[in-house]
Amino acid sequence: MDTTPSAAVIVAHGQPSDPDPAEVELADFAGFVSQHLPNWDIRGATLAKPGALDEAVRTMSPNSIVYPMFMSQGW
Repeated sequence: MDTTPSAAVIVAHGQPSDPDPAEVELADFAGFVSQHLPNWDIRGATLAKPGALDEAVRTMSPNSIVYPMFMSQGW
């Protein structure tokens, strides 16, 4: 059984008061990343968009990578 990852989801906080714009931006970024990783399934999801992360990982293999893309000022 090959356990080499070939899928990843990039996860960010998003904006709870208006989740859609950040969700679109992250999807665009995931598309950009996928151009540099041929044969990989790259997805994006924010925590602010209800159900987005669940939907992103629902069909991914168990050996997929979750890449947290969080930024903070020391929080």
